[in-house]
Amino acid sequence: MPIARTHTLRAGLLTVLLAGALAPANAQDAAAPAPVLAYNFNQAEGPYPSAGTLALPLDVHGKNQTHGAPGSGVSGLPGDRAWDCSANTLVGYVAQAPAPNDSALFTTPKQALFPEGTRAFTLTFWFKADQSLSEDSSVRFFFNANRITPPIDEGMLLRNLKGRLELRIATRNADGKPEVAVFASALPEPDKGFNQAHKWVFVAIVWDGATVRYYCAGPQSPLTYMGSKYFTGPITPSGKPLIIGNVGGFDRGFDGLIDNLRLYYAAVPAPQLEILRKQAATTAQ
Repeated sequence: MPIARTHTLRAGLLTVLLAGALAPANAQDAAAPAPVLAYNFNQAEGPYPSAGTLALPLDVHGKNQTHGAPGSGVSGLPGDRAWDCSANTLVGYVAQAPAPNDSALFTTPKQALFPEGTRAFTLTFWFKADQSLSEDSSVRFFFNANRITPPIDEGMLLRNLKGRLELRIATRNADGKPEVAVFASALPEPDKGFNQAHKWVFVAIVWDGATVRYYCAGPQSPLTYMGSKYFTGPITPSGKPLIIGNVGGFDRGFDGLIDNLRLYYAAVPAPQLEILRKQAATTAQ
């Protein structure tokens, strides 16, 4: 069975009307699954603990990162902080030593985040970029793989590439040989979707065992569908650390803020994603 097939997208971007037919009528009332990882970054000092079922703290790296000031988080409330690497002046790869954008968060100890048999996942987080992501900066937001640059043969990574978000998953074909499944979001119009600077952007990537779907939103704007592609798995696990905002070489750093990152071993339905979005925009989680 092929691991990926082209999925025809509707013309334009579709705003997800959460009262519509994306889920059963009672989906909004159903409890969300427990996250495996949940980081709110509200601590005034590190490392950052996980409030998920997996106790995997994030340690800090780089001179240009810091614990965000009170009110720096998505909600803007005094008790809400974000992880702050806005002191970086560049994004993506920089061939300098030491790299001026080496900020990152990384897990200790190492942990295989997608064990054999994983059949679904949801990754959600917020970011506020200090610079446009429209250039080929190759910033990594989420990195749990064995290689800095594709092709990878263990784990997965999420990067920006010319204003799109691109997920790369290490997998195997029907013959058991390594392959990389690539899933790019739709390309948003300038200053919309993922391609915004100085504005909080909510990202949700959902795999239900058959299709990978991208969504984005803002604090005052509802969930928007940003493209999809078929993927039936499997995911090849990686025992490497999870790195947020960079890669293992610490030379592709993000310039901005990151908040409220969650990982689920389930396909969270769109109504529940919208609930998560609203909660983050209005409360100090």
